Amino acid sequence: MAIRLLREAVEKVPQNPALHYHLGLAYRKNGKADSARGELGEALRLNLEAVQAREARRLLREMGEGL
Repeated sequence: MAIRLLREAVEKVPQNPALHYHLGLAYRKNGKADSARGELGEALRLNLEAVQAREARRLLREMGEGL
């Protein structure tokens, strides 16, 4: 359910990096690594806050994306 709600929020406010970050976390928890990588990468591209950006980069490294 969280994924559906977060996707709707991202559709309404696509320039919000925090929404992409949280959607990426939700995808990762649900085993959807490709979708998680895409959302975390988009959050970073949109200048995610520093603390969350560090965590997003760490998660991407864990999933095999070196950012």
